[in-house]
Amino acid sequence: MKKDGMFPEDTEGYTIPTDGLPGRASFFAACDAAEVFTPKPSVKLPVLEEKRVYVTCETGVHNIGSDFFEELLKGALHVLGVPDNYRIDVELVSRATIKEYNAQKRGVDKVTDVLSFPALDYAKPLQPKDKEAARFLLDEFSGLYQLGEILICRSVCVAQAHEYGHSVEREMGYLFVHGVLHLLGFDHITDEEYRQMRDIEEKVLSMVGLVR
Repeated sequence: MKKDGMFPEDTEGYTIPTDGLPGRASFFAACDAAEVFTPKPSVKLPVLEEKRVYVTCETGVHNIGSDFFEELLKGALHVLGVPDNYRIDVELVSRATIKEYNAQKRGVDKVTDVLSFPALDYAKPLQPKDKEAARFLLDEFSGLYQLGEILICRSVCVAQAHEYGHSVEREMGYLFVHGVLHLLGFDHITDEEYRQMRDIEEKVLSMVGLVR
């Protein structure tokens, strides 16, 4: 992921070979078949119990829970010293969808890799402007607070993994953790903020074995 998070426009239509994709690449390949892979309708993704991360896929595969995202969320909260009592919605979307959201929400009419929509406004990282508002985000049934929503573009994730020479699993993990930090009020407008986020992201990825 580049510093500004944008996927270069000149890579429109860029295709990635499916052979030899490591880790959980088949998971993301199945989800994103229409964009960069030959469709594999026979592939069925495991449906897991919803815990702290609820994942949906725009191509029609719904309610995909994943220990992969759960582990990353817990790692991020641990590194930050934040209680593990949050839940997040994640949607894996197409280039067209993320471009539309980017234009509507940020006024940037370009494809990007990840977008975050925090449930709260923050004065600074981990410090909501209205702390009282947080209590309205509590799900009394689960005892978890809704942290927000993350959109990840599947085909951009795969393309960037190929471009940077690491696994799709690592790139997806990186984009997810990056999104989580934005949900908690972090940003990368200045060089110092950028370095801070990158340091946290690498610590979390290393914790779960997603090294370069």
